Amino acid sequence: MKIEVKINELLEEKGKTAYWLAMETGINHGTMSKIRHNQNKAIDLDKLARICKVLECEPGDILKLAEVTLKTKRKVKG
Repeated sequence: MKIEVKINELLEEKGKTAYWLAMETGINHGTMSKIRHNQNKAIDLDKLARICKVLECEPGDILKLAEVTLKTKRKVKG
């Protein structure tokens, strides 16, 4: 299992941009990009709270528990 971030979907629903969210929350645009693209292993709770406040949502609206699919290596016959 892993946690996925659904900020992009919320931004699209609200007709807002990632740049707008970074400016409204005061979170560096590069940091926000990493959060939005699931490239962080952790999200600071203060940042999560600021994102929720600006998007007028709850943490559960942003975070989703998802299954992890494991890629298996194929054996090459030869």
